[in-house]
Amino acid sequence: MALEDKIPVTEARLATSIKLVYEKKNPDGTYSAPVVIGAVSGFERSIDRTIERRRALDSDIPGETVELYPGVTEITLSITRAVLYKNTLVEACGFENVEDLLLQRVPINIIEERYKPDAEGNLVLDKQIRYEDCYFRTNPLSYEVAGALTVIQDVDLVVTRIRVVKK
Repeated sequence: MALEDKIPVTEARLATSIKLVYEKKNPDGTYSAPVVIGAVSGFERSIDRTIERRRALDSDIPGETVELYPGVTEITLSITRAVLYKNTLVEACGFENVEDLLLQRVPINIIEERYKPDAEGNLVLDKQIRYEDCYFRTNPLSYEVAGALTVIQDVDLVVTRIRVVKK
């Protein structure tokens, strides 16, 4: 998802109006300066929660749902990225020579920056969605000998919390 200087003035959000950056947690608890994650070809966010049912057993219809209780959420991100000669996605996020995810000892923040066009089509930052204290859940590589020959990663991250920052 490349971010251009100008985008078409439309009502629909375009993938080219979104930029992904990361911040790595430093030993003192602060975060590094944001760094753009390049070569991203796909991004997916999933927010799921459990819902518990309370049922009536002594009513005219035994087992009828009386009430629903919302449960806790599970937030995950999936980022699809071409593997570059210089780094994989995990390495691009500041973890050098990491293949085994046990070596990711500090979390990262993934920041989704959403831009919108002004009247002339210039980019204006609309909002930031901060996915905080993320850990990589998967670190796969896939490639085929036929076709485009590109090595692709489709990495999943587990997110601790989300904060939305309006600009």
